[in-house]
Formats: sequence, structure tokens, C-alpha cells
Amino acid sequence: MVNINNQDGLLLRGTLVASRIDSGVTKDEGKAWCARTNMITSGSRVFSHRESGLDPTQEHQPHELGARVVVDVEYARTEAGMTTCGGTLQAEDNGKAK
Repeated sequence: MVNINNQDGLLLRGTLVASRIDSGVTKDEGKAWCARTNMITSGSRVFSHRESGLDPTQEHQPHELGARVVVDVEYARTEAGMTTCGGTLQAEDNGKAK
């Protein structure tokens, strides 16, 4: 896990309000894939966060709702008013990432 407490860059802090696991098989190669999609609220806005590249041979669970989280944002894009970001998601403990 990355220590983001003393790191510069774009961080998203908020509360996890939704989390789900998606999986399937790619059309082109027939390879299994797995991803976790999370919704995080900052209080005034809601952001979508996607964890792709999860090992499809492992069992994955959605994150606990209501948890405070921090995302070290690697990319972000906005379409139709919804901002989606990707990056490392960590639980927050007293205002600092665990």
C-alpha cells in the first residue's frame, strides 16, 4: 500500500456510498476480467471510482459502505456531469490514509 499522508498531488477524500463487483469475459480474446466500481461523495458532489485489473480467479467483495476513503488520483475524466477517477483507494483513519 502506498503512503499518501505526505504526498503531493490530487487526492479525493470522501465517504463510500456504493460499491459493486463486475466481472465477465472479453469479446475479443475470451479472457476473464474483474473490476470494482465505487461511488464516493465529498458532501457536495459524487464521484465514480473504478478499480480495474482485479484478479478474476480470486473472490472479491464490495467495500464497506459509509467508510471514509482517500483516493490517490491517477486519472480523472468528466462526462455528462459525472467525474470518474482511477487510482489507489485506501481507508481513511482520523483524516489520514491507513
